[in-house]
Order: sequence, then structure tokens, then C-alpha cells
Amino acid sequence: MLLWPEAGVFSCEDWVSSQSTAVAFREIETGRELSRVSVPSPMQSVVFWAPGFAGDMYYVSFSGVGRIA
Repeated sequence: MLLWPEAGVFSCEDWVSSQSTAVAFREIETGRELSRVSVPSPMQSVVFWAPGFAGDMYYVSFSGVGRIA
């Protein structure tokens, strides 16, 4: 998970199937989903993600790295 406290948002992984996963962005206060990004990955990521410099993030998995902005 990544936390953006000033925006009131956190991101978390939502394992969808053996072919893809998603990163969901949720409000801290309510847990309401704000957006979701599909990420092609053959397995759940147990690798740490990294925040970017402009509200973006880098999704890191065993099969690759992707930027979500």
C-alpha cells in the first residue's frame, strides 16, 4: 500500500485473476474507491511499490515495472 495523506488517498492491490491484478485508489476516511487501474501480472505483487515525484507511483512486480499517473 501507498499513502498520500495530503490528498486523503491510499492505494492497494486487488488481485483479480491469474492473468491480471488491479491497483485501487481509495479515500482514507471512508474506504470509498476513487479509481482503479488494471495491471497485467501473472501473480500478486509482494514487491514494494514506490511513490513518484508528481502524485504518480511505480507498480513493481516479479514480471515488470509500470508507472501509474
